[in-house]
Amino acid sequence: MKLLPTFLGAGLVAMVVASPVLAQTPALSFTGGSFTNNFPWRVQGYEFDVTAPQGVTVTALSYFDRGNDGLVEAHEVGIWNPAGDLLVSTVIPAGSETGLDSAGFRFVNITPISLPAAAGYIVGGTTSIGQFNQPDFSVFFWPTGSTVMAPGLTYVDDRIIDSPTLLRPTEGRIATGPGWAAGSFHSLLNTVSAPEPGSLALLLPLLGGLVARRRRP
Repeated sequence: MKLLPTFLGAGLVAMVVASPVLAQTPALSFTGGSFTNNFPWRVQGYEFDVTAPQGVTVTALSYFDRGNDGLVEAHEVGIWNPAGDLLVSTVIPAGSETGLDSAGFRFVNITPISLPAAAGYIVGGTTSIGQFNQPDFSVFFWPTGSTVMAPGLTYVDDRIIDSPTLLRPTEGRIATGPGWAAGSFHSLLNTVSAPEPGSLALLLPLLGGLVARRRRP
């Protein structure tokens, strides 16, 4: 961290602790696994827990793009809180103009939203092209693959619902182990910026000297 001077009132100098800038991270990536064509009129995603005590911030919503060659259709993606309320949603457009993250998901940045620590969040995306073997693929983790979640997050299981519109997916399709995902998101850990003890030790004598000078006649 860096100490930056700032000026308050009549020449009083304070030192402000500058927080490092954190890069957003794909919430979900994977190793192994296989792929499957999405079924029509379905919302697919997964349940996850926010385990970091300070919570996380969602900075983008995303949809998996097998082959990194663009999406055939647009997909709406949303996140629901444990009570079932839709917190945020956006549309990932067709094509390859949107960003592509390191996990193979097309993403759209959103106004950041903070998720406090809790169990039972759900993220899902629509597969609404209305035909069997819908060409935008989802990734299937079980039984040959595994999930890797960003710091502060834990994957629970797949969540699916048959619907042509964005509804909270609550059904699980896999009996054991992680299932599949289509919709996902980006996140970063929330941080609390506080002065380091050493910084305060340097700052207090400086402030005391300035106050004493101001009190002299």
